[in-house]
Amino acid sequence: MRCKQAVGMHWGTIALGTEPPFEAPVRFLRAAAAAGYAKNDAVIFRVGETRVLC
Repeated sequence: MRCKQAVGMHWGTIALGTEPPFEAPVRFLRAAAAAGYAKNDAVIFRVGETRVLC
């Protein structure tokens, strides 16, 4: 998709599997790094957090 930024969201909202609830953000950030995203370009929001992504 050639996105400049990637945002992981909706993790821990609903228990759909047996993995620990905080595993998804860790896996997301690892996958983003492996795909070449810089640390500031792979974003995980905290509950209620907002950011400008431009």
